[in-house]
Amino acid sequence: MNSDVVFDTRIRFPDLIILTNTMNSVFDQHRAVIDASKMLIPTIGVVDTACDPRLITYPIPGNDDTPCAIELYCKLFTTAIRLGKEKMKDDLKKYGSTNFEI
Repeated sequence: MNSDVVFDTRIRFPDLIILTNTMNSVFDQHRAVIDASKMLIPTIGVVDTACDPRLITYPIPGNDDTPCAIELYCKLFTTAIRLGKEKMKDDLKKYGSTNFEI
């Protein structure tokens, strides 16, 4: 895939993609999974028995079919992102912007 032609050279690609469903249909992997894999963008994906986890960087085994399960995953992802951002801010204050590891 030629990303310069498809997306333009000024596009900034995401650092990570979170997918609550990795399939378009019963037989087809979602296009975002395929493109992210080609462009080496890490992915987190909820995968059930119908999904192929090989293209997902961090597969999470679970149910991706019910609204309550998707709501739970979204709450967990939101909490993890908030905690990570808070830790990064604390580390910046504690160690300065040049001498810390994320």
